[in-house]
Amino acid sequence: MEQIALVAALRERGELHEALGLALECVTAAESDVVARVAEATEAGRLEDILRPPIPSITWLACQLCRELGEYRIEISLIERWLAHRRRGQGSDSPAEAQMMWRLATATELLRTGQRPTWSK
Repeated sequence: MEQIALVAALRERGELHEALGLALECVTAAESDVVARVAEATEAGRLEDILRPPIPSITWLACQLCRELGEYRIEISLIERWLAHRRRGQGSDSPAEAQMMWRLATATELLRTGQRPTWSK
């Protein structure tokens, strides 16, 4: 995905807010794709075709940017949205879901304590 490379380039240049904005647009587009697939599959009677949530890589990248900016509420929202798509379509217990659950727990704790990760500026 060309946009993901652009997000990564913006991040590398330190343009974190711009990178996050573009990453959030990519996440929204990926979620819209899921909604469209659900509608098409339901209409065609092929519910097995809706078994993919949005790709975790763009959600993960957006979450990393949120973490770097201290935007824990947005990070938590992104993860919860990804998990909702995942559970609606595929069940649970995938490696991606385990990583997202870990990330959700960490972001929730950072929000609760008001602390920044030790590696952030």
